[in-house]
Amino acid sequence: MINHVLCAENSNHSAPLCAYLMSQSVAGKHRAPVARPSPIDAFQERCEARAILFGAGELDLHHAVDELQAVAVTSGVVDALGQDAVQTIMATEFKRWRDA
Repeated sequence: MINHVLCAENSNHSAPLCAYLMSQSVAGKHRAPVARPSPIDAFQERCEARAILFGAGELDLHHAVDELQAVAVTSGVVDALGQDAVQTIMATEFKRWRDA
């Protein structure tokens, strides 16, 4: 219901976005619970997203990496993998965009 209202009231939504939002409506539907990603998977996804923003010129490299490091510490990724592995994950993602 809320998705229908959002699309009807906000002409800024594109037709494909509105179709997606309405398909995700839970009115009358029963959906299985979605498993949360592990902290490591979530960290890798964050690295990829930040690297894309860096590649697009939206983020400064040092700012992006500092925030990722803080997330890695607070989410337990550093404890689980070690600092070297965390840095390798970040470097791998950012290298794709730095070399492009």
